[in-house]
Amino acid sequence: MKTGTSSSLVSPEPSPIRHSRPSSPDGAHGQDWVPYLSLLAATLLCLMPFSGRAFSTDDPLFIWTAQHIVQHPLDPYGFRVNWNKTEAPMSDVTQNPPLTSYYIAGAAKFVGWSERALHLAFLFPTIALVLGIYRLAKRFTRSPVLAAIATLLTPALIISACGVMCDPMMLALWIWAAIFWFRGLDSEKQIYLAASALLIAGSALTKYFGAALVPLLFAYTFARRRRLCSWAWYLLLPVVVLIGYEFLTARVYGHGLLTTAMHFSQNRRLWTMPAREHGPWSPSAIWGEALCLRY
Repeated sequence: MKTGTSSSLVSPEPSPIRHSRPSSPDGAHGQDWVPYLSLLAATLLCLMPFSGRAFSTDDPLFIWTAQHIVQHPLDPYGFRVNWNKTEAPMSDVTQNPPLTSYYIAGAAKFVGWSERALHLAFLFPTIALVLGIYRLAKRFTRSPVLAAIATLLTPALIISACGVMCDPMMLALWIWAAIFWFRGLDSEKQIYLAASALLIAGSALTKYFGAALVPLLFAYTFARRRRLCSWAWYLLLPVVVLIGYEFLTARVYGHGLLTTAMHFSQNRRLWTMPAREHGPWSPSAIWGEALCLRY
């Protein structure tokens, strides 16, 4: 009987196993930092030329509060100010929570109180906002860099970012809260949901509009999950923080600052409503505008 050759009895060598590396959601591996550095450079290019501008509009309110915080860190509004032609308690004048002023007080400890120093300190919230927009836009669009650039070049953001007020910081915290929330939903890791809840609370204590993210994320998550789970408890944290803030300020200043701001906003809408309905030069509109200027 004819036997086969020895070569036919030897099995071929197995080919080496190739492990494919998962593609990075940011593009080519090792170049994830390119869009971040590009957006950082674009933000600095847009805002650095204005870093020496004088304080304007409501900037002094935030700076005076920060200066008071340095001496009385637990009593941010415990002083009087002449803002509307008459002296009044700062707790009656301001309609914003104090977290931005705490940021100013902390920054001024290291860089001083000059216009340029504080404007440079406020580059960080705007940079965080622009980079956060890029990170969030990657979830919803194929052009996240374009979304971030469009946000940066929005006139409202450019104007707000040239001051030391609360709007860019509030929005930066808002955006990163959404990023962490989506990350928590995708990964099923509670730590991201907790971080998001803390950022929402920080956003609301920077500007009260930050609290609007609570119903927005609740509606989004409920529509996605179709049921209430442990995630809903995390959205109660910002609510509890605001309730505590309301009771604390009511005890210190005699009235809750959150409800005071709500009443102020409602009255302002009532005063300006005639201008929207009858035109800016109608008698009722002029009266409403005069009240706005007075108060």
